[in-house]
Amino acid sequence: MYGVTCKLKALKTTFRAQKKKTGELTVNVCQARVLLDKAQGLFEVFREDILGELVQWCRRIYCKAVELEASMLRQRAKLSWLKYGDQCTSIFFKKINARRAAQRVFKSIIRQGKCSQNRV
Repeated sequence: MYGVTCKLKALKTTFRAQKKKTGELTVNVCQARVLLDKAQGLFEVFREDILGELVQWCRRIYCKAVELEASMLRQRAKLSWLKYGDQCTSIFFKKINARRAAQRVFKSIIRQGKCSQNRV
């Protein structure tokens, strides 16, 4: 776990620089969608070749923005799992301890004075 923590601390500055460079990705997706809708509306009205190219260009921008947002959300999910996902280890260890307790060997004395060890 220490190695993971060190790696995340090393990546922290990179992630912050990346966030400053790309800005708020959700806002970028919304703006790209609005731009695409406007371009498609203009293309439906005027049907010119230059507007068709504009629609294709806007669609590429929108797809790239969605891809970047999905990547960011995947990274956030991984970070939150690393941070909060290990809380289930206490449940895991309780289950293991319960299993060990169930498989313990107990000593029992039989009537003739002999000892037998049986699992309960």
